Amino acid sequence: MIKQYSFNKIDYKLFHFDQILNDPKLMNIVRTLTLHKESGLNYEIDHLITVARNSKSVKAKAIIAYEDEEAIAWILMTREESKRFTPLGICYSSKDGVMVQLYVESSFRRKGIGKNLVKLARRHAGPYKLCVCPWDYKSQKFFISKSFKTLQNKNIWSEYYVC
Repeated sequence: MIKQYSFNKIDYKLFHFDQILNDPKLMNIVRTLTLHKESGLNYEIDHLITVARNSKSVKAKAIIAYEDEEAIAWILMTREESKRFTPLGICYSSKDGVMVQLYVESSFRRKGIGKNLVKLARRHAGPYKLCVCPWDYKSQKFFISKSFKTLQNKNIWSEYYVC
């Protein structure tokens, strides 16, 4: 773990993704906290595993949220190129910023956890903008409420950028 934060009885732990790749317990946590096994998050985890095999380190971090030591949400932040960023096949480029994917366990939604994860991701993205691809209308509304907007030069509804 690199750093830890606490807000409203929720602990947020920042990890370099290499730590997750080398810790089966952490890997199980991030694999479990996704919509399903073919989700975008699982696709990106698989992609980062492949990148790690071919390099010393991956350009990625994760923040995992815990309530009473139980993992309930997480956000992935990566600057590794991705071949499948949107359902329409648009690729993510690190020139666009930091790609972010977020998951909050359904029983913990609408409690500020996703909002805090986005705030922490912005803090750790350095000078780069955050790029997201909302999964559905609810996630699209969530990101718009956090000041994300459509990426102008891609002209596609599902790709958003931080203002």
